[in-house]
Amino acid sequence: FIRSVDLILLNDKIKKNISKEYSIINQKNRSNIFDRSNVLLATNIKSASIYANPKEIINKNEASIKLALVLDNKDLPEIQKKLTSNKSFVWIKRQVSPKEHFEVNRLGIPGIKFQEEVKRVFPQEYLFSHVIGSVGVDNQGLSGIEKKLNQRLLESKDSVFLTVDTRIQHALRHELFLSMNRFNAIGAAGVIMNVNNGEIIGLVSLPDFNPNTKEKPSDDAAFSRVTLGSYEMGSTFKPFTVAAALQHQIIDLKDGYDATKPLKVSRFIIRDDHPKKRWLSVPEIFKYSSNIGMAQMAQDLGVDKQKDLLKKLGILDRSQLELSEIGKPLIPKTWREINSMTISYGHGIAVNLLQVAKAYAILVNGGKKIYPTLLLNRSEYISEIYSNNERVVSEETSKK
Repeated sequence: FIRSVDLILLNDKIKKNISKEYSIINQKNRSNIFDRSNVLLATNIKSASIYANPKEIINKNEASIKLALVLDNKDLPEIQKKLTSNKSFVWIKRQVSPKEHFEVNRLGIPGIKFQEEVKRVFPQEYLFSHVIGSVGVDNQGLSGIEKKLNQRLLESKDSVFLTVDTRIQHALRHELFLSMNRFNAIGAAGVIMNVNNGEIIGLVSLPDFNPNTKEKPSDDAAFSRVTLGSYEMGSTFKPFTVAAALQHQIIDLKDGYDATKPLKVSRFIIRDDHPKKRWLSVPEIFKYSSNIGMAQMAQDLGVDKQKDLLKKLGILDRSQLELSEIGKPLIPKTWREINSMTISYGHGIAVNLLQVAKAYAILVNGGKKIYPTLLLNRSEYISEIYSNNERVVSEETSKK
């Protein structure tokens, strides 16, 4: 009778310790995540976690060796340290595979037990690592959509549908891999967006990682080169300069600038990579990517008008998107004429790919402001109802 009471008290103590360790998890399923075509991107499965009561284990050294042999990714000293502790509850390994579950159970070691948990799995593996993100063993979002919508995914039973398309995402990732290997690049990134409503159809950053693997990815793999990295975009900025000059009627398509020789401004010299060494019309400046022509256009445009359009295009502010990994643009503290001239062709300012994609979308969709999104039914998750009626540039400027 006394032994039975002792066992009941011991079991209660173990349960309390499990409850304390396990309070973060609370056995909550996270909502499923699908792409725009109902392809499953994230879901849950039941999994077992191994725990122990060291006080119940008689031969701790033998038990440690047996467990280490079965759990080949666990070091023997680490297991020995846990089993020789004074605690009545220790985790041996969380969310083990069915094979590991079977093998440990077959050992029949008293004091080694199992707790059923919920494991998050990502069927597409690497494909959406910087979109979906990952979760920890406690089923809490660590990055990507999983982190940004953590509470929503835990509290609602309704599935979340994203704007991305698995087929296009696969094609984008494949092409980036080919280019990355061809040029021996350290990374690659791309984003595909609907220019009319801001829906992101594809978003890839390489290198990437497999969120099913619980080991922390390297900093390089975890880093999103689409939304977090800031880069000098070079000549991709030239459309913004032309658009601002057209919008403010500083130039017309029939106008042009003298690109006969390099442009000297104070101690700086602005050159063309492929100089034509003649007068160039506005379309030719654009076509031949003339830094000399763009710099003179920026001079006529002026700092204030240039900054005003870049601000409206979203270039000067941190991007708004349903991800936590969003970088801040690097802009000049003092924006002088020389800054304006170099920024006209994308030097002296660093932004992310998403900002440029959004700005391009506005320039070609008739000039309407858009808000990039990864949520297919954005209004269900975000209180603000975005209107696409706000105009950044005129429809005429957009057509030109």
